Amino acid sequence: MEKAICADPALAAADRQMADLYRLRLTAAGDGAASLRQEQQAWLRRRGACETHAEGAPALRGCIEAALAERVAALRPPPAAPSAPAPARPAAAFVYGPWQVTA
Repeated sequence: MEKAICADPALAAADRQMADLYRLRLTAAGDGAASLRQEQQAWLRRRGACETHAEGAPALRGCIEAALAERVAALRPPPAAPSAPAPARPAAAFVYGPWQVTA
């Protein structure tokens, strides 16, 4: 399976992305690191099921691609909650003699 990943640039890129996300999550996990490691091991076992496909078969590539996409999605941080819009700034007003100009 590792040969199939390394031989395919798209799979190799997805594998690097997954590994980078895993390292980031593991670093930030603190007390949850053991649980994250268990999740990763379980995912590796599920990905190992792809080995039932013949080396070089399109089904092997598809299986690996789906497994990597699943793990990348699971490791991505949730989207940030939208922040409140910044309050509108009042327009600056300049007074020139009897006239007021608003910028």
